[in-house]
Amino acid sequence: MPDRFSFEKQEKYLVIKIEDMVNALDDNDSFFFRKLVHKIRDYRVNKGKPSYNSYIVVNEDEPYSNKVWKLIANEERNKYNKMMKLKKGRSKTTCGNIK
Repeated sequence: MPDRFSFEKQEKYLVIKIEDMVNALDDNDSFFFRKLVHKIRDYRVNKGKPSYNSYIVVNEDEPYSNKVWKLIANEERNKYNKMMKLKKGRSKTTCGNIK
């Protein structure tokens, strides 16, 4: 684990608005899209993961998106700080037991 906290926006997920998908894809495209989604779902299950996750999505052009981003970053920073505190506590305990 790094000694410094770093949390940056990254492209990690693909979000497709269902309405856009329905309007943009013909029956053939929709069939192949569903096949791809099922293939990804099966891959996740075979890796021991849930078939899908649920997410809260905020469009970055919404006026409140920056507030949401700061809230998420602060929570991640707090989580990191707690982990570092636990890590330091464990190393003190471990060092105290070495003879």
